[in-house]
Amino acid sequence: MNEVPDHPDKPRRGRPRTGNAMTDAERARRYRQRKKTSAVSSVSSRKNAEITIDSLRNQLDEAQKEIQFLKSQLALFVTKNQETGKTWALQERKGNTRWLTVEKGLTRLIAETKLDKLTGSIGSSRYSYRIIEE
Repeated sequence: MNEVPDHPDKPRRGRPRTGNAMTDAERARRYRQRKKTSAVSSVSSRKNAEITIDSLRNQLDEAQKEIQFLKSQLALFVTKNQETGKTWALQERKGNTRWLTVEKGLTRLIAETKLDKLTGSIGSSRYSYRIIEE
């Protein structure tokens, strides 16, 4: 009843047949096999991930210990600046122009504090600041 007419001059509709079609049973068997292997690999990858996380935690702990050790070593070499009675001047410049003195006669601590405020202020990207000993 539903016969497809054989017209050699008119191509058939749809995807051409290759002759390698699987049955439903074969398709189901391959699906179950793929599912089984992916379940095994996900369990092993989860174990590997746990091992990796543990090793990363250990590395992080060791790195933090090393940082603390290096900070303590650095503290032995770095000392606070003692006020020596010298005075300092704060200077600024815009672009490549010459340096202009903003304030002078400052102690080192006050000069550094003002320098930090000036460099951290908004709109100071065009300006350069420095402190010099008088």
